[in-house]
Amino acid sequence: MKTIQLNIMSEFLPLYILPQKGLNSFYFGSSNNLAESYFGPPEAIEELDDLDFCKSIVWHYYGMGFSLIFDELQGGNFKGVEITNQTTTIANQEIFQLSIIQADAFFRSLGFKEIETENMAFGEKRCSIEDAGIDLYYEKEKLISLYCSLD
Repeated sequence: MKTIQLNIMSEFLPLYILPQKGLNSFYFGSSNNLAESYFGPPEAIEELDDLDFCKSIVWHYYGMGFSLIFDELQGGNFKGVEITNQTTTIANQEIFQLSIIQADAFFRSLGFKEIETENMAFGEKRCSIEDAGIDLYYEKEKLISLYCSLD
């Protein structure tokens, strides 16, 4: 793993997730050049190549509360986003305000049906909305991060 720190502070941008599409108007499959034109340069860039079948470049936007993941084995295209920004919305709902039970009901109201919850090794709970490509990570019943992808 190699990290490059760029020390650039990004200004706040309201974030909204479009399940199965992307973040704001930045869609899955887009290039990192388009990401830079949309969000500006990242604050840090990290290379992840721990597995034979996975080589990713992560662009961190710490000041805005998200990281973009680009798949180097698929042409360097946008494949996922990890978000910690507490004001992020999905269908006009601030998702970080929802408990696991409320999130389950919310996603079902949007038509998503493949929802599973499991306890993770470090005490977190993960609520996976498979058909939306979203994983919600809870710690002590509070949403701390989410991951959204096309997968």
